[in-house]
Amino acid sequence: MNITLLKMVAAYTGIIAFMGCNSSTQHNNHRINTTSVNFSSNTDTSSNITQMKRAADFLKLHKDVALATIDKDGNPAIRFFQVMRIDEDAKTLYFATSPQKEVYKQLQNNPNIEILCLADNISVRISGSVKFDVSDEICQKIFNDNSVLPRLYKRYTDLAYFSLPIKKVDYFDLNPTPPKLESFTFR
Repeated sequence: MNITLLKMVAAYTGIIAFMGCNSSTQHNNHRINTTSVNFSSNTDTSSNITQMKRAADFLKLHKDVALATIDKDGNPAIRFFQVMRIDEDAKTLYFATSPQKEVYKQLQNNPNIEILCLADNISVRISGSVKFDVSDEICQKIFNDNSVLPRLYKRYTDLAYFSLPIKKVDYFDLNPTPPKLESFTFR
């Protein structure tokens, strides 16, 4: 992964998300086409479905994401996680971790997280608040459908499963000129 590219994506994504605009934005002589859309939870437009599907399809191909939390001292903590399941209809991602890990404690103390995935000059950044109320059926499916988890843990109940109902998505494509950022928020 190119560190300069990652820094550029983070900077541009943060700048445009902060600006919250629908336009072509000029920043330090760089142009970025931006679109910001807000959806209420009952909005079911084709645009909403298309944008969520684009982000979901990207994450299905690139399941390894950087997951950021806040540690007990208020400092950012980031590590790689794998998206275990995607429910496009519910706009929810699912993950698993050991309850003995520090990340589990961090999520219990502050459930607000962001994930970031970068591949092929495209980044997807998602934010929301995690929930630990994943159904037993989904927990078993996650465990059984993953080739690594059964090798590391004896039972699916040895893990803590959490969901990330998606609150905001930034889809940033550096391939076109100018690059394109689509931000959409779900309420």
